[in-house]
Amino acid sequence: MSPKSKPDPLIGFKTDLTVGDILRRARLKKKLTIQDVESSIRVSAQHLTAIEENRLELLPGRIYALGFIKAYAELVELDSTKLLALLKRQAGEKIAPKNVTPAPSPVLEDFTLPTGKMFSIIFILFIVVFIFKSHYDGSNYLMEEQIPTVPKDLITQTTLLSKPEKVEPKPIAPVNNTASSLTEFLGNAPATNQVVLKAIDNVWLEIKDSKKVTVFSRALAVGEEYWIPVGKNDLTMTLGNAGGLQISVDGQALPLLGKTGQVIRKVSLDAEKLKQSLKIAPKPAM
Repeated sequence: MSPKSKPDPLIGFKTDLTVGDILRRARLKKKLTIQDVESSIRVSAQHLTAIEENRLELLPGRIYALGFIKAYAELVELDSTKLLALLKRQAGEKIAPKNVTPAPSPVLEDFTLPTGKMFSIIFILFIVVFIFKSHYDGSNYLMEEQIPTVPKDLITQTTLLSKPEKVEPKPIAPVNNTASSLTEFLGNAPATNQVVLKAIDNVWLEIKDSKKVTVFSRALAVGEEYWIPVGKNDLTMTLGNAGGLQISVDGQALPLLGKTGQVIRKVSLDAEKLKQSLKIAPKPAM
């Protein structure tokens, strides 16, 4: 059996107006603007104007055109089925109308980017990737590269910076007593009480005065020295490796203050007190 044909919705309906004219008159009767319709059914004003002016070729396609007109007709309270049938009759088509739903007008009808913009985007991405790769390779290189050891001549320079400047002795006036020799004269010269700290192992030390102000704080490498200012008797020292520091007063070496790795605090650097500890220190067994 052949399917029953649907009744013609336009039986007894005649008009000389186009679908666009009918929609425009209904809109004006509702006192709506093109912008009102645009915001209500989400169809661009450009497409609505094309529908009202019966320039359907400007619409994106047949399905879109039917959907736009159906939504427009229902907004202004017209019979969308009759209006779509009238549209097909006026267009010379004999196709039964389909139940279509309005599709939103695409915001951007052409998503292709101009060639110039596309080239610029590709170029920028290439630069970003190149910079990231260069930075990553450089970081790996720095991580793999070992830190060079301190040159010996640099250690010598650091040691010399800690020593007091050598003062040239002034000419000694002739001594009337010919029995006194230069050796006797120098032997009777008073001691300078010069305290010298010398690292025999890597050692950290911190020196403060009586007001708790830090005078010196750093690590000494093997062979480095620090000369205590003469006459500065209120200094105390915290030592991070007691077995790695040799203290001497006027060239006389004191016994080590402790074992390797031992931490000692509040060691007085007064020259006289250090001399006393030198006198009472036990002598090594022969």
